Amino acid sequence: MGQPNRETRANAALEAAFAKLQLKDDLQRDLLRIQWLNSLLWMDHRASRSWTVYAALKLVAIVGAVFVPALVAVTPPPGWGSAVRASTFVLSLSVALATALESFFRSGERWRHYRRVAEALRLEGMQFLMLSGPYNKAATHQDALNEFSTTLNAILATEVDTYFTKVAVEKTSQDQSGDQSSSSERSASRA
Repeated sequence: MGQPNRETRANAALEAAFAKLQLKDDLQRDLLRIQWLNSLLWMDHRASRSWTVYAALKLVAIVGAVFVPALVAVTPPPGWGSAVRASTFVLSLSVALATALESFFRSGERWRHYRRVAEALRLEGMQFLMLSGPYNKAATHQDALNEFSTTLNAILATEVDTYFTKVAVEKTSQDQSGDQSSSSERSASRA
């Protein structure tokens, strides 16, 4: 069996550090695991999955966009004309399909969203585990737990809001045409 990947080793190390926390009771540990560690691992997984889809679709679109004009411009040898035309058609259809799927699923935006949230959760958790940053005045993890929980709730609430207002929304025709002005700018122009 192969070596575990870097992400798996990092998650195992986080789990081990988490298990050593001195908290009041198992309920606090379980709630913290649900609120922080499970959220972090889920976001990491979603980011990796979204990156895979995004990279695959972009790769098909880029490679196809390079080869389609070349196939159109080439003069095929006798007997190869129909094969070149069919290849050009299939490749151009693949480019259009990959581009449409990326536009519909927005896996690039999802990847950036999940990665940004995962890194915010990871940073906050590491500061808590090391009692550094905003937790540097706490003598124990128990002393820092309320502040950490409040910060985690804020990160996750922001994530939910951002996801439903920016990531999982349908693009309007104005957004698709390249108009990236904010809603406040549009509101100001109507007044």
